[in-house]
Amino acid sequence: EVATSEDAGSGPYTLKSWDRGRAIAFERFVEYWEGWPQGESHLDEVHSIFLQETATAKTMLRRGELTMVEHWRTYEDYMEMDAIPGVKVITNLSPEVLSYKINTQIAPTDDIHIRRAMAWAFDYDTMLDLIEPGSGAARGPIPPGIPGHDSTVFQYTQDLDKALEELKLSKYYPDIPTIVVVTPQGLEARRRVAVQFKETMATLGVNVDIRIEPWGRMTDLASTAETTPNVMIISVSAAYPDPDTYFHFMYHSESAGTWASCEWLLDPEIDRLIDLERMTVDPVKRAQIMNDLQHMIVSRCPDIFVNVLALRVATLEKLQGFTYRPVMSFYYYYRDWWYDE
Repeated sequence: EVATSEDAGSGPYTLKSWDRGRAIAFERFVEYWEGWPQGESHLDEVHSIFLQETATAKTMLRRGELTMVEHWRTYEDYMEMDAIPGVKVITNLSPEVLSYKINTQIAPTDDIHIRRAMAWAFDYDTMLDLIEPGSGAARGPIPPGIPGHDSTVFQYTQDLDKALEELKLSKYYPDIPTIVVVTPQGLEARRRVAVQFKETMATLGVNVDIRIEPWGRMTDLASTAETTPNVMIISVSAAYPDPDTYFHFMYHSESAGTWASCEWLLDPEIDRLIDLERMTVDPVKRAQIMNDLQHMIVSRCPDIFVNVLALRVATLEKLQGFTYRPVMSFYYYYRDWWYDE
């Protein structure tokens, strides 16, 4: 049995309590070595609460019972929260790429022509202009904000004629098996886009089955190629400011069987180049290897690279010190915060 009442760390807050799946609480460690520049104005306790229902989160925010609402709600939700007196919405472009991760080992998505057809069928403009305004176009696996991003990598657009051409090149055509798409529970924007994708694929004669699963179930499904669905809708961010954080995490065979690597690419040439960029000291040579990797990965079409996420949070206006930290263990830091009351 895993203990949920103890922690091991050296940060400014210590674990106070943990109700798994519901809430986690931290308390300020007054003797923290780096000190507390805002004195007693800092937050003495932080409670992180899991609220699946957005209506509940809005009500609690309006009452001042929440200090911040995380970035997993829809654009419309944040516009409504921004209109609440005493609330502001903060927006930043993240290093987080949303992808339709395609299982390259099971039918019918083991056929590259099926994968390319899916990439040509996707409606990128609607995602950028209507569902996630303020987000950025994704060009390959490395987002523009990360050093080493190659802006010359091929980028799909919606072209149903090309999608149909690719389908006709598939070994499965015309009786293409159903494509199963799994999206995380509670993320309405992703469900809406999946429904739109299903409708588009239907016009091409391909059936898409959308399944909504809790995140824990998705990580379990990704543990074997056989149980991984054809598509998992997942976003991946950076743990450190270098393309390797995406390459190895998603595409190296050593990472297969994890949620971030549910493409099951298992490509010896990709592995070789990832190992090589990790060993190359010369920055110019390493940059060329990583450029080659981006082009090579896109040519295999293991993902539909949807967009670079806009990160939005709704906060009470009295919260001060919110500092966006795009590449860290997480994008904010409780020690930054204090109340101006």
